[in-house]
Amino acid sequence: MILTFGILSVLLFGPFLGIPAWVMGNSDLKKIRAGLIAASAKGLTQGGMILGIVGTFFGVFTIIIIGIAIAVGLSMFSAQSISWNKDGMINELNNLCANAYQYRTLPASEGGGAGSYLGYEIPEEMAETENGVYRVTVALKDTIRFTGVSKLDELNTITVYIDETGRRREWTYTGYFE
Repeated sequence: MILTFGILSVLLFGPFLGIPAWVMGNSDLKKIRAGLIAASAKGLTQGGMILGIVGTFFGVFTIIIIGIAIAVGLSMFSAQSISWNKDGMINELNNLCANAYQYRTLPASEGGGAGSYLGYEIPEEMAETENGVYRVTVALKDTIRFTGVSKLDELNTITVYIDETGRRREWTYTGYFE
């Protein structure tokens, strides 16, 4: 039984069968030395005990490696989700900038700003998305500033100014977006 436990601990069950093989083997070796068990059983008993020790250490080592792999995987997933969130917000801010510039270039008779960002309001469907919440924080005749706050973490923000030509300027990032 000790040899069977030792073999199974190396192949499959690690410390679950390795520790019993180790303990039982050590106990039986003491009995062999005391003459309570036949000396002919010593080889199989030692072999099972050694396999139990090896299986225990390999099992523990495997559990540690799997734990590290899970931790690294979770860390990579977290970093990737932050990156996806940032990229999504940049895309949505670019769309807002284009929308605001279109408003600026439209005549007032068509609902535009007639050469000014004054009066621009973010369309409701663009103000809040799965990535973030957006608002106009400065609206002047020739400049408008948008700020987006991430839905993953309120400390992650992106701010962008656009000028009278529609160019995006002064992108700033906070939180994990930096």
